Amino acid sequence: MFLKLSENQFMDAFNRSSSQCWNFSDIGLCALYEYFDEYPKCAEAQANFDIWQICNHYKEYKTLADIQAAYNSDFKTVDDLRDYTSVIEFEDGIIIQNF
Repeated sequence: MFLKLSENQFMDAFNRSSSQCWNFSDIGLCALYEYFDEYPKCAEAQANFDIWQICNHYKEYKTLADIQAAYNSDFKTVDDLRDYTSVIEFEDGIIIQNF
């Protein structure tokens, strides 16, 4: 059986969790929810909602420079980064799928 989480349920699950590894802002969680909700390839993530897996596979950054530093890389643009991983851009930052 498949139960679709609402955006509020998705965010509440993260906010209620006691782990300190959930480094997503509220606006980042909204962007991540929209990403999972919009793309058919994410249907498995929706059906098997697992905060731990999401946190292990996705990370939020403020800027492209932060991603460059974390990966010791010189991506010149976000489009260059898309050649390597999934990218979720939103008003206050960028979430990428770890690679």
